[in-house]
Amino acid sequence: MAIEDNWIRPHLKQLSAYQSARDLFLSDGAVLLDANENPYGEANRYPDPKQVQLTEKLAEIWKTDANQVLATHGSDEGLDLLFRLLVVPGVDRVLICPPTYGMYGVIAAIHGVSVVEVQLRPNFTIDFEGLQNTVEQVTPKMILITNPNNPTGNLVGDIERVLQLSPNLVVVDEAYMDFCPEFSAVPLLKKYPNLIITKTLSKAYGMAGLRIGAILASPFLISWLRKIKLPYNISTLTQKHALCQLEKIENLAALRDEIIDEREKLQIALKRLSIVINVYPSQANFLLVSVTEPRTVFQALLAAGIIVRDRSKEVANALRITVGTPEENRLLIKELKHIANALTNNKSL
Repeated sequence: MAIEDNWIRPHLKQLSAYQSARDLFLSDGAVLLDANENPYGEANRYPDPKQVQLTEKLAEIWKTDANQVLATHGSDEGLDLLFRLLVVPGVDRVLICPPTYGMYGVIAAIHGVSVVEVQLRPNFTIDFEGLQNTVEQVTPKMILITNPNNPTGNLVGDIERVLQLSPNLVVVDEAYMDFCPEFSAVPLLKKYPNLIITKTLSKAYGMAGLRIGAILASPFLISWLRKIKLPYNISTLTQKHALCQLEKIENLAALRDEIIDEREKLQIALKRLSIVINVYPSQANFLLVSVTEPRTVFQALLAAGIIVRDRSKEVANALRITVGTPEENRLLIKELKHIANALTNNKSL
């Protein structure tokens, strides 16, 4: 038995996967009388369950093969599918490296899976010695790493080094990697069958409202994920709109570059404020900022109609600030200057 077979939850190995009508036949001009669809309307037909055109486009963008890509309803659906396919409730454990994306723990709890933690170092990079010791002691089924990290924004370290620790499944969440694609782990897919990468169009591509994500993995794992996903997880209109946007890839790249430029300007402006303790390095579209009296600053911004994310429970004194438009960033800095002045002079906010 190949090692990959041991990754699949045992009860699924006997699964007879459901075949939808559109799995068997796509429309291509045929008279469709097989799926009990309404023959009238603009969106009356079921969507392509294999998302062939979208999958091929995503593979082209992320420079991999189409048989290594599964389109998902946001990357959160992708993460949930991985738990459903690979992790046995009450038996297997997963490992995370806090501070990190909060949904990992939530999905694990939903599936009845124990979570083991290895804290990132103070500079928010991977503690490889601690990781290796923990892997040897508890043999987690999956290691989940966000790179660039959320909520900190930085690159966490050498992903190949993590892959070399053991044959454990390593899931790398690259939701923000399109802001620094030269550091992506995608080239490692052909070398390491235990590598799984999750992606999204929500961040750099500006399609959060469409809920399009993807899993990149070995053809073996992708074929299994197709067996267990819901048949029509991405609507026809969503697929069409995403493809339309992706055809304008040069425009999307220009907007991404503008966000990066604004991020650098925002970082400089924030560092000049008296209430800012630290602005952490970021390769994403947000900045993690340590401030004096974070809850007061958060509430004052909220009262001014500016919403940021309070992350002081995960990182001391920290607020996470998404990079906005130039005008939004200008308003943010203006309001923070007002808050800083009020706190310095003990004025009420």
